[in-house]
Amino acid sequence: MRSIYLITTVALLGLSAASCAAIAGVDSYSKGSCSGGDCDAGADVTARVPDARADRSTQGDTGTVHTDATVDSSGSGGDAEAGPPPPPFDSGGDGPKSTKGGDAGDATSPEAGCGALGTTTNCTACGVGCDTRNAVGATCTGAACQYTGCLSGWADCNATAPDTDGCETNTATTSNCSACGVTCDTTESTGASCNGASCVYTGCAAGWADCNTAAPDSNGCETQTNTITNCGGCGVACDTTHSTGATCDGTTCHYTGCAAGWADCDTSGTNANGCETPTDTTTNCLACGASCDTTHSAGAACTTTGCTYASCSAGWADCNATAPNLNGCETQTNTITNCSACGAACDTNHSLTPSCDGTTCQYAGCAANYYDCNTAAPDTNGCETFVASSTNCGACGQTCDTVHSIGASCVGGKCQYTGCQAGYGDCNTTAPDTNGCETPLNTTTNCGACGAACDTSRSNGATCTGTTCDYASCKTGYADCTKTAPDTDGCESSLSSTTSCSACGDVCTTTNAKAGGVSCTGTTCAYTCAPGFADCTTGSAPDLGGCATPTTTTSNCGGCNNVCTPNNASADSCNGLTCSYTCNSGYVDCDKTTAPDTNGCECAGTACCPGGCQTAHSNGMGQTFYDCNPTKTYTPATALEACNAYGATLAGWGTTYSCGDGWWCSGVNPTLVCVQNMAGTVSYAPCWAYSTTKSSGTAGVNLQGDVTGDTCPYVASATWN
Repeated sequence: MRSIYLITTVALLGLSAASCAAIAGVDSYSKGSCSGGDCDAGADVTARVPDARADRSTQGDTGTVHTDATVDSSGSGGDAEAGPPPPPFDSGGDGPKSTKGGDAGDATSPEAGCGALGTTTNCTACGVGCDTRNAVGATCTGAACQYTGCLSGWADCNATAPDTDGCETNTATTSNCSACGVTCDTTESTGASCNGASCVYTGCAAGWADCNTAAPDSNGCETQTNTITNCGGCGVACDTTHSTGATCDGTTCHYTGCAAGWADCDTSGTNANGCETPTDTTTNCLACGASCDTTHSAGAACTTTGCTYASCSAGWADCNATAPNLNGCETQTNTITNCSACGAACDTNHSLTPSCDGTTCQYAGCAANYYDCNTAAPDTNGCETFVASSTNCGACGQTCDTVHSIGASCVGGKCQYTGCQAGYGDCNTTAPDTNGCETPLNTTTNCGACGAACDTSRSNGATCTGTTCDYASCKTGYADCTKTAPDTDGCESSLSSTTSCSACGDVCTTTNAKAGGVSCTGTTCAYTCAPGFADCTTGSAPDLGGCATPTTTTSNCGGCNNVCTPNNASADSCNGLTCSYTCNSGYVDCDKTTAPDTNGCECAGTACCPGGCQTAHSNGMGQTFYDCNPTKTYTPATALEACNAYGATLAGWGTTYSCGDGWWCSGVNPTLVCVQNMAGTVSYAPCWAYSTTKSSGTAGVNLQGDVTGDTCPYVASATWN
């Protein structure tokens, strides 16, 4: 069998999209464009169709179409139509159909007056042809039609054999929109339609929206619009950045509160932005729209309590600073209610026609009996002075005292007072008495009361505390012993009295004193004591103890501080006049006749001399002897005493040895006292020289020459006395 392929170009004008595709069974090799149901002018439609030996030509008023067919036919006629031609083929032209011989096909079934079966015109039976109106590339398997594709806007949704209806389904319906089984939503969507590519809706049920419009948009109004992510519309999310408790009622976002420092100022529309406004700015200070003033205020700032301002424009003031103080410097200061400052109101009580120049109040005049005595800016009190008042008694500035006076009033041009402040008195009441309680009562001339003068006759350095006089000192011999306020008598007490002896309250005692034996010198008490007593504190002025000490004790024997000291004695006592002792051996009390004899047995020796104690002498040999002679007294008697002191140390003294005269170098007259045996022989014995010409005062062994005739003189080995 011979196949012929022809390429045909058709210029289609004014045809529908279906008509364009239906012409001659255009298959997937076609190319062209249709828009709005019209084929674009000059669009090429190329069909590739097998030729069965013969050509069929159809001419219309839109152009020429050459199509391979299974039989030869020719015709001429009008416009091509979109509907499917009846088998075996219908050109759709306005000329008569003509068929001529040619091969009827390769079908194996016998012809039944309709041609062979298994073709697209007689697929499973005579007259059962494959629908090619909306289908492309139709073939027949002998059991069913098959198609390679569908025209735009159509689909083969019922493919059940023999599927002769082909692309039977319009894909521009709401039940099969753009594809088989794609059903446009009608649950929450209204006015559903299909444009062939996607579902289209005229509206949504209340509370729903079509947020996902991607073709084919079969879910329609799939989104609820009462959530905080889609509130009142698609993608309208309620704020959670500065807002708390976000909810949606289907049209508008609502919030339970805002984060600190933020507010929901823009509630328009869905209010999705929530608490969008910071409240620490001068345009929204603590609240929405709360703008700090900039008209008459400078340096506006917003704090945690409200607006603050650095300054005000000239002639303006911030009089109402109550938080949040949005109005700032709201007050003009050139009015009679706020003249130069907030609240500085010009007087209207006793002043006429007040005005303000921005600095001070001005008045046209004053009411009767009133004067403007205080004109200092801003002069808000105006004609403040009533000339019969205590502040201007009889004239401007003639003010009754209120500094130290109480209950001031003005009567007949004279000030009167109900009392004085503490520490002051009205001592000068001469009219108009504006000085009132002019006198401080803390002076020495008016101390505690008018005319209460502090003493100066016996007192020095008088001052006043306000209630009583004080004095720096008293004149000599006086003291301020009675200080009862106001103590104007000052140093009233003589310090020479026994009741105030040298000081207030120093009373001299009369105990153990003789009658009339107590007096005061001005510095201390003086006493004449009764027998057996003494005043032992006389050195401690003012000596108030008096005759308190008995004089019969060994600590005050016969007088104060006469302490009997038992030196070198075994006992002591006092008879009220003098001490007495029991002396130890070798000691004597030589001044016992001199009361109070407090030194005990004061003398070493055996007796007393007329002048007191004996003199102690050294005999040069290690012994001491006592007598009433002074030292360096060299006489036979003293030499004998020196010898006896030595001899007392010798065994046999008084029986074998004694002291006797001796001579220097066989001199004629005795000049020594030497130790001798009882026979009177002196030989090699200690001697004590007393001659003024023979080395008196020397002592030692062999001072005297011996019998063998030693050379004279001999040198003494020691001194004595």
